Amino acid sequence: MHPAPPIPRISLDERAERETLSVHEHVARRRESFRQSISILTVGSMFLVVMLSFVSLWCIKDFAFADLKELLHILIPPIIGIVGAVTGFYFGERNMT
Repeated sequence: MHPAPPIPRISLDERAERETLSVHEHVARRRESFRQSISILTVGSMFLVVMLSFVSLWCIKDFAFADLKELLHILIPPIIGIVGAVTGFYFGERNMT
């Protein structure tokens, strides 16, 4: 068996600095992951609303194209606003770091 490599000696200040840095890195990674999840869910919900609107056109027999157009005019603007705000915040924060 090979002897264990010697353990490098570091001061308490260096150890505290390394632990603090790793905590900050962990928090930054978690924040980025959370922001990414929110962005994906928001864009996915927009896609889902649009797809369900078109599917309803084919599934409901009395559903006319004018109804689909009216439904999309009601649903799409607020969703686009939310998606724009979320993605703008996500990419704006990302570019600052």
